[in-house]
Amino acid sequence: MIKNTILIALLTFGFSSQAQKLIKDIYKGPASSTIFYQGNIEKGMFFMAENPEFGNELWLSDGTTDGTKIVKDVSLGANSTSYTSNKWTTDSLLFIVMKAAQDSVFGLWRSNGESSGTFKLFDINNMPSDFIIKASFLDNKLYFIDIDISGNCLWATDGTANGTQLIYRFNDVGVNYKLNITTWNKQLYFFAYDSNYGIELWKSDGTTSGTGLLKDIYPGKKHSVRATSTNIISTKSSLYFTGCRDSSEGFELFKSDGSSDGTDLFIDFNMTNFASSYPVISNYNEDEILINTINDPTIFLSDGTQFGTMALEYDNAQITSSKIKWVKSFYDDYILYLEDNIYGGELRKINKLTKKIELVMDINPGTKSSSVTDLILFNNDYYFPAFNNNIGTDIWTTNGTFDNTKVFFEISEKLDQSMWHLIKFKNKLYITAKFNKGVGMELYTFEVNRLSLAETKFDKPAVYPNPVAAGQTLTLSDQACSFELYNSLGQTVWQGESTDGQSTLPEYINKGIYFISISNETGTKKTKIIVQ
Repeated sequence: MIKNTILIALLTFGFSSQAQKLIKDIYKGPASSTIFYQGNIEKGMFFMAENPEFGNELWLSDGTTDGTKIVKDVSLGANSTSYTSNKWTTDSLLFIVMKAAQDSVFGLWRSNGESSGTFKLFDINNMPSDFIIKASFLDNKLYFIDIDISGNCLWATDGTANGTQLIYRFNDVGVNYKLNITTWNKQLYFFAYDSNYGIELWKSDGTTSGTGLLKDIYPGKKHSVRATSTNIISTKSSLYFTGCRDSSEGFELFKSDGSSDGTDLFIDFNMTNFASSYPVISNYNEDEILINTINDPTIFLSDGTQFGTMALEYDNAQITSSKIKWVKSFYDDYILYLEDNIYGGELRKINKLTKKIELVMDINPGTKSSSVTDLILFNNDYYFPAFNNNIGTDIWTTNGTFDNTKVFFEISEKLDQSMWHLIKFKNKLYITAKFNKGVGMELYTFEVNRLSLAETKFDKPAVYPNPVAAGQTLTLSDQACSFELYNSLGQTVWQGESTDGQSTLPEYINKGIYFISISNETGTKKTKIIVQ
């Protein structure tokens, strides 16, 4: 088991001053343009950004200074346009829900990256300011459920004003439910409220005549799903969701093959009458799902059969609560981000042989989370932003093992959040980050070249052991060297020379994070080491 006292194996400073390149200082000077990434199309990267001239608006960048521009000043002048978390992209279009002080802005917009090609497709009326719609693509159209003055409706858009049409109107009284919609086997599946049935599972082929109730799971007008958002998860053979067919059973795991007869309770995890397990389902791969239940740390792996549903073990028996945040494909395997009471939110893998959930690394030690939101595959390596209370947010890389999970590129020495987004566009990686006091948080690119790490100066770059305890012998170099250890305030706390590249860390060095500068015939290197 990896102890949570281990913080970082090694952080190197091998990049030159030209390692990162500013794409454009959108908000000139030390203020930040507050970039929030929205997605890519073939032309470039969409993001919301602000400056004094335009306020907060939609921008597009192709990765060059001249190709980074405001798309459209929707709210005119210094007035700002904001956005919800709703966004979807095709190769040529961004669909995004935007709003502003002017009611006329609130709605579903589309953009091809040009001002003339950016306009509102659909008004969102009489909605709370945080209203979020759900949507899914089918046959090159975006389908979504929204409410108008008469009630909930299924809509579709091909990205044009004339191609944005009402598909089906449900029999309701305008109740606002944020319910899920997904595409599976060339059909739409979604939950919708209808006053005749309550909230139930519906199915559509994208036409009015082909839209109808799949099954009244909880007979009558009662809801078979919770009125808050309920996910529909799909594998190759089945759909899964949390539902209820009778109050005595509560909310449990349901399964559907897309037919009424093939839609029913799959597993009742809480057999107590009138009690619910409220399972949360995540895709593990195209054949299996992962299942979390409320008030139970157990995570189940299921292939869609009763026999093939098993409880997974943890590599730490003290874990008593857990929650899966996301699961991603990872080389020929999968990796998940899990929150629990011991490690907080960190990366995990499932050992295929032992069926145990194993910690990759406790990047932010203890119960605090490393806030990993995504993994990006680039040049056969995985990169991700992660947060540590002592060094802030940096770019890390991993192959799924502890030894090869490390800081790849340090963004800032500051302890605050110094980076927001890591973006892959075509053949480059981009970051929104703050590197110095003269420029705020802006869009940068950098070369992903492992030769630019400190390995270029030292045949054996690792200071070993790291972490280290006072009184232990440190291997600093493979030859004679001089060294200087200093704390986070820049104060020298230990220095010296070594004829064999080794030296013993004095007993008076307190626990904490330090920097050490090592010089030999081949050059000078700085690393960050942990004293524990």
